[in-house]
Amino acid sequence: MEQRSFGIDLTRNEVYICGAILVTLLAFPEGSEETRAAFHASLCAKYLRDRYLGSEDENIPILMTPLYALRPEKDVQRDLKTLERRLRDRMIAAHVAIAFLRKAAGATPKLPPGITRLSVNQLTHYVSSMAGQTEQNNTESRIWRPSLPVIHLAAAVVIAINDGARNSSAKTSVGDILHSRALIEEIVRNAQDYEDLIVAGRTNGMPIDPARLIRVRLVSG
Repeated sequence: MEQRSFGIDLTRNEVYICGAILVTLLAFPEGSEETRAAFHASLCAKYLRDRYLGSEDENIPILMTPLYALRPEKDVQRDLKTLERRLRDRMIAAHVAIAFLRKAAGATPKLPPGITRLSVNQLTHYVSSMAGQTEQNNTESRIWRPSLPVIHLAAAVVIAINDGARNSSAKTSVGDILHSRALIEEIVRNAQDYEDLIVAGRTNGMPIDPARLIRVRLVSG
């Protein structure tokens, strides 16, 4: 299986364009490049409209691609209608993966109440309520497995959000990825570290195939 790779070049692209690449990968770990391209364009278009329309920044020049600025609103709404659900699914899957990553890093993962051992089966059963699923198998098949190509990226996002909540009075969210260069850099570097942990933990019960992971790297100009 050929491993897919994406470069994040913050020196040649606007921050929101790079952030939208990460969010697009989270939303569509699988699927056609055409679907990803449309989603990315709509995400950028929504970001620009939400940030500048009627705000104090509306007269500040910004480099933008006409594709984003002129994208029809109906296309934006169509492409982004499943965004919230898709991101929620990735964050839920990440909570399962983080326990395995901690084990691979040499730490003892703190298991939730009622969980007797570290296993995808038990952890997906626990997070079923978070996912709104009444059947544990639904969580594993509809959320965990589809998330595996970007599980390291999703885990990096969850950790960044949790760190932001602990270290700042301002709440960090997935939406911040589109306007924070520092957050993008933190997420990509941590995701790369988690790739290494997944490879290292493969011989010790890591339930994630490293060959399936989508590689994301920071690119210098």
